[in-house]
Amino acid sequence: MRILVGACVVLLPSVAAAVPVAPPPAPPERPVAITLSPLHLLSPIVELTGEYRVQPRLGVAATVGAGSVTAKDAAGQEHRFTVGELGASARYYVTGSFARGLQVGGELMYLLVKLDDTMTTVRATGDGLSVSPFIGYKWTAAGGFTAEAQGGLSVLVAQAHATDGTTTADSEQSRVYPLINLNLGWSF
Repeated sequence: MRILVGACVVLLPSVAAAVPVAPPPAPPERPVAITLSPLHLLSPIVELTGEYRVQPRLGVAATVGAGSVTAKDAAGQEHRFTVGELGASARYYVTGSFARGLQVGGELMYLLVKLDDTMTTVRATGDGLSVSPFIGYKWTAAGGFTAEAQGGLSVLVAQAHATDGTTTADSEQSRVYPLINLNLGWSF
């Protein structure tokens, strides 16, 4: 009996290891992914991105966002700003496919900011355009849940205009900053 138990202890793991195991099934290739940026919700700004599969390894996307942010001026007073954004991007999947894979791409984003404060006589607006190359990864579950992360650098050119009714100020600047996109959503 001991010999039989000993043989089972030695042989069963070997037999189990020899049985081929199929890889998990690839998710179905859904042509559209709609995602939301949870990081933007902290501002609070709602940013939605819709991506369409043009080819198995190529996707194009449109992004729209709106919300408001609060910022302090040099005197420490808080002011509320209305924010809007509109963008487009292209993504090429170097590995995998539209459902799951390593992507490289570029994003073009337009941003509009308006001072929305009734407690001051100052009226201010600003807008900017950013260009951002990025690298990222998208993962889609078999049921359609989609998660995406991208990182890169953005080059932003922005201009602002402010007036208090008597004095006017204009400003223009450009800068480079990191691009971080983390999106969650669903593929259809």
